Amino acid sequence: MITFFPCAIALLLVWVVSAVVESVHIRPIIQDALPVEWAFERNYAYILRARGGSNLTFDASVATIDASSETNTNSAEQTTIATNEASSPISKGDIVRSDKSKGIFSLYQVGDGSEDDPDGILDRYLRMQLGHRDDAMQAIQATLAWRKEHDIDHLLLRPQPKFDVCKAVFPHCFIGRDKFNHVILLQRPALIDIPKAKANSLTNDELLMHYVFVNEYLWQIVESEQALGTMTSVLDLRGLNFGVLKKTDLIGFCKTFISTMDAHYPQRAYKTLIINAPKWFNALYKLFSPLLRESTKAKIQIYPRGKKQDAALMELLDNAKDVFPSSVWSSHKESKKRKRHKRGDDGDDEEVDASSDNAWKCDSGMEKDLRAYVLSRLEVAGEKMGDVK
Repeated sequence: MITFFPCAIALLLVWVVSAVVESVHIRPIIQDALPVEWAFERNYAYILRARGGSNLTFDASVATIDASSETNTNSAEQTTIATNEASSPISKGDIVRSDKSKGIFSLYQVGDGSEDDPDGILDRYLRMQLGHRDDAMQAIQATLAWRKEHDIDHLLLRPQPKFDVCKAVFPHCFIGRDKFNHVILLQRPALIDIPKAKANSLTNDELLMHYVFVNEYLWQIVESEQALGTMTSVLDLRGLNFGVLKKTDLIGFCKTFISTMDAHYPQRAYKTLIINAPKWFNALYKLFSPLLRESTKAKIQIYPRGKKQDAALMELLDNAKDVFPSSVWSSHKESKKRKRHKRGDDGDDEEVDASSDNAWKCDSGMEKDLRAYVLSRLEVAGEKMGDVK
């Protein structure tokens, strides 16, 4: 019999994958499939209730990265609620399109499909909503409200003094382009360093806005002429174990992160490679993958560390050996520690030696350009890059 913890983490990962690949809203499906009920409270608290029964003893109340932060970052959900009744056509005369040469950044870009649509609906949002025009319009208005609330149109013009801190807390980087010229984004979510975030007074709002900044930089500057462009995502699951469900602050950030990306950056994935997948992950993914569309599953490749993963990464990028961390390759050797389990513990809490990961530095040309851009904005503002503690 499959225990609760593997089921819950598999469903959580299916949700993550679906959001990364196609921005598919599958939360209701997951809630129906889980043996428990996930209640999403306004204070970000997850309360697990057995269906038809009493509360479980496992309490997954969510904390923010910085408990002192009182800003409500779950704007994706709140904005959607606020605009539920507003689905009227957008006046084309009011649309302002991005023009990086003039420092103008907007949701609308030349070639995004809205020019030819009678209601100014962007092609990506229409595809996200499977052709349902009212739903697409509502989603666009939710994004416009979110962008206005957080002044996203001017985010790329603002200084980012905690850029290095955010990179150190959440390992992610542009490592190059695949053989079809899609930008490759490597993300290592299981290695998010919450203690480092707290040591550097980094709030969940700041980390989320950093990731939004990175996405804006990609689509507004690097790929400014690719309004319908997509990217290749590499999700490195190194460090993932069932114990992640007990890291409530991490789960809280991931919830907000996923809902924001899901709502406001739809249809941006070309392909997703999930690497360093634990032995149990592939079996559970197969069990729960029926929750995903066929078009979504076709974009996903899952590999445990080994020679097949080596070959997939080499196929993805000619100089893969030079840009990926050494820990992704089958030839990598490391010492391992295994925690003792108390009776009744679920899952494998195996820890990996993180020394090689800490030593790895993403040094691609794209990352250098991104950091140079950040430094230029700091110089204009008369500010300096913050140190990482």
